[in-house]
Amino acid sequence: MRLPAFLLLTLSASALIACASPTPTATSVPPLTLTDTDSGKSLTLAVGQTLVVTLASNRTTGYSWALAAGQDQSVLKLRDSQYQAPSTLMPGAGGQELWTFTTLAAGSTTLTLNYARPFEPAAPPARTFTLSLTVK
Repeated sequence: MRLPAFLLLTLSASALIACASPTPTATSVPPLTLTDTDSGKSLTLAVGQTLVVTLASNRTTGYSWALAAGQDQSVLKLRDSQYQAPSTLMPGAGGQELWTFTTLAAGSTTLTLNYARPFEPAAPPARTFTLSLTVK
């Protein structure tokens, strides 16, 4: 008698877990991954969409990417930024920086990242990455 009760309990728990698991919806949008070559583009994203920007970077030169002021954080929020070292052990080899953002609400904003040396605040950036974004 204990085995059928245990079996019934196990099946009931499995059914409840399956019902509670999130299922993909028609509004789910895959992350959008961009690189240096996408600078200057105008893009439309969905609310809740993830944007990953991968930019070449060489920290051995003192340069790194920094988020410029002026982005509307009610529309686009920075989630993470990290440096990925190069796969080679060659001294001075460059890596890349990954910047991850999430869209929060409908609206428009400009995303600007500057490649500069933080210890030279008066010098202009060596490179700039810019996107014009519309979130719907």
